[in-house]
Amino acid sequence: MSNERPLPRIPRTPPDVADLTSRYREELGHDLALAHTLLRHPAGRRAGLAGRHDLVLPDAPELVARLRTRAAPLPRALLGRLARHEPALAAVDGAPVLAHELGVTIRPRRLGPSPAPVHAGIRSAALVAAMLPPGAAELVHDRGADARGRVFSWLATREGTVLPSPAALFATPGRAA
Repeated sequence: MSNERPLPRIPRTPPDVADLTSRYREELGHDLALAHTLLRHPAGRRAGLAGRHDLVLPDAPELVARLRTRAAPLPRALLGRLARHEPALAAVDGAPVLAHELGVTIRPRRLGPSPAPVHAGIRSAALVAAMLPPGAAELVHDRGADARGRVFSWLATREGTVLPSPAALFATPGRAA
């Protein structure tokens, strides 16, 4: 009798982002809404700590997505300068605007093969799109991958309305949120 178990199989065909987004909204909607609410909550920002949320992916139960969320208020002087180039930012009229950062790491639940980087990137993008209101994903800046996973940034109001922002605002790592 052997103690060996076969390694879990990870699908090798790339999933479609739109299909994954709708599936994640349907099956992980409550968890993603909670993570998004905690991201916007003032108490979490005052603590200055990044929130961490682990989710088992419904399309690949052998994989876990770790979401690291962080938000910081955008200084009014910077918001004023950005509003000269983005009329939508001028329309917020004194409401607090937050710079959000979301890091997504896709990893196996147990020892085994890691997902292909392209698959992890597609799943990460689908999770971000599922977390935000429909259509808001177009305003999110994908800052690429670092040692902790894929990083996404955007500007939003406290109520969660995603605002247009220049990519240069998030170009320097560690400066956004």
